[in-house]
Amino acid sequence: MSKIEITEETLRLPAFKIMISFMFYIVAVGAVLVAGVATAIVFKDFAHLGRAGAVITLIAISMAYKDFCLNLKNLSFNEAAKLFGKNELYKIWAESFVKKYRVRLKELYPKFSVKNAFELIEEINYISAGEFKTKEQYLAKWLEEMLNIWSRNLRVWEFRILFLGTLLWAFSDLINKLLGW
Repeated sequence: MSKIEITEETLRLPAFKIMISFMFYIVAVGAVLVAGVATAIVFKDFAHLGRAGAVITLIAISMAYKDFCLNLKNLSFNEAAKLFGKNELYKIWAESFVKKYRVRLKELYPKFSVKNAFELIEEINYISAGEFKTKEQYLAKWLEEMLNIWSRNLRVWEFRILFLGTLLWAFSDLINKLLGW
């Protein structure tokens, strides 16, 4: 497992700020949910939890809108380099490259180890695994795959939060009947 370093340069990257803002959405949902449950129990009325569900739904809609405006899936390499920083992007790519091609690299370079992987990647002019003739072609394809995965994961979280908020909003008052309140 690689160690994540947060440097001053990383803190200034737009991608770091975006990640923090999406984490804020998750924390906000948790806080609203806890407040809704606590309020419902204190006042013995789960309609308060329904109101919390409405707020959670609004948070999910806001999160989805921000994701829609960001449009991770369609970033070009230059836009991604601006967003993530070229060095960070290259570092992430290099780590991914090593994981994906570890066996092949050991075959081609018997002295290969994770420690010397980054120097080795600098020397590689092509990838003999098939469709890519240069590192740049591989990097562009890798970036596309990575951003698709991130975008999909983000949309899964958005859906889960939206589902939770809508479910609470619509049905939490029925808990009153179950509890006899």
